[in-house]
Amino acid sequence: MDRLKIYTALLAIWLVLAGAVGGVEARGLTSPPAVGEVGGARASPPAHSASIQVTGVSDGDTFYGLLDGQSVRVRLADVDTPEKRQDYGRKAEQALRALLARGEVVVHWRKLDRYGRIVGRVTAGGLDVQGNLVREGWAWVYVAYSRDPGLQAMEREARLARRGLWAGNHPVPPWAWRKQHRDENAGSESAYD
Repeated sequence: MDRLKIYTALLAIWLVLAGAVGGVEARGLTSPPAVGEVGGARASPPAHSASIQVTGVSDGDTFYGLLDGQSVRVRLADVDTPEKRQDYGRKAEQALRALLARGEVVVHWRKLDRYGRIVGRVTAGGLDVQGNLVREGWAWVYVAYSRDPGLQAMEREARLARRGLWAGNHPVPPWAWRKQHRDENAGSESAYD
């Protein structure tokens, strides 16, 4: 079987599975991963871009909204914020609430995560939401998933200025906190993985 036939078969399987996750319809909410380099230096452009009306905030890196009348959950790409029960978790949530207060955002994304959430970059009123959270010290760059040097520079600056969670003595990254509290957090939807 040649590569095109294999890719077509995998695409068909992926579309069937994507439709089963979270009731996603085949109307363009998802797309298969871009063909080409995966995890390399070259990032593929977002497959989708849409205005979403914000209806609620779950935590510092996840919110709810309406897209074409359908309820969706959006996970901020490239960043990770403290969990609600973690130091600064509520502050990170409040910071995201403040950024999304105008109600409508633009989301650019390529995929849904295993929980059926859109994982994307978000702008609100022209502001880069992820960049703002990192710059103000309410989010870590999620280095396992992000290669954005701009965000990494903003995190270094926030650390040096001891803004937000960096004012604490030894901030614990959320992925490390989740690992320490895995049994307590069974079913948590906070991480990309």
